[in-house]
Amino acid sequence: FVIGTIGGMDSPRTPDQKGSIALHNYLSNIPHAQIQQRREEILDTTLEQMHDHVDILREFTAKGSVCVVGGEEALRASAEHFDVVQPVFG
Repeated sequence: FVIGTIGGMDSPRTPDQKGSIALHNYLSNIPHAQIQQRREEILDTTLEQMHDHVDILREFTAKGSVCVVGGEEALRASAEHFDVVQPVFG
C-alpha cells in the first residue's frame, strides 16, 4: 500500500503534468507543506498501523464502490457493468 500510494504521488511527470498539478494545488489553496506532510505520514506508516485497519480494507474490497462519471450514452451502453446508472447533473 505504501509503495503504491507514494508511486502515485511521486511518479515521474512531464513539465505539462507538473504545471497542471501546481495550478490545481494553487487554485485549491493546497500548500506545499500540506502535501509534504501527507507524504511523510504515508512513508511513516507502520505494519502495525496497516494491521489496525485490515478490517476496513477487507470490508471495502467486499462492499466497496466505484463511481464513474462519463458520457450518458457510453455509460448506458455499458450498463451491465454497473449496479446503478444515474444522471449526476440536472
